[in-house]
Amino acid sequence: MITKKLGAGMLGLFLAAAVVSGGATVVQAATSSSSVGYHTSGGVQYFNRADVDNTNKRAATTTGRADNAVMASGRAGSQGRLFLSSGTLCTQGAMTYNNGGTFAQGRTSTTCGPQAHYSYGVSNSWNGSGYDAWYTYRSPSLNF
Repeated sequence: MITKKLGAGMLGLFLAAAVVSGGATVVQAATSSSSVGYHTSGGVQYFNRADVDNTNKRAATTTGRADNAVMASGRAGSQGRLFLSSGTLCTQGAMTYNNGGTFAQGRTSTTCGPQAHYSYGVSNSWNGSGYDAWYTYRSPSLNF
């Protein structure tokens, strides 16, 4: 009986938050991630993902081989980009390349004040003679 009442109360809070926010998707978790994207460069399949973190108040982009194999240095690059819920770019980090290992992660370092933010990053993957640039999927928004 207690579980049912608590569950109904939580559902009510969620619905109230959705109504107040105009139905926009704003997550209250510590980290929110985009769907994983896949692309092929130079015959190698890579993945990428965008994360937004309201604990550290930053965005991150992760890029690596889809098979999680160790890569030679410089084969994958990631640039974290943080956007306001309005679609305005708030801040972006430098393109950061892997130094061996299985992935590269690029991060931002600042926010633009207390409001909803989302991550929408850029990945570079080696094609044999240069880099192909790919966008991540957009993460759900977080308030911070």
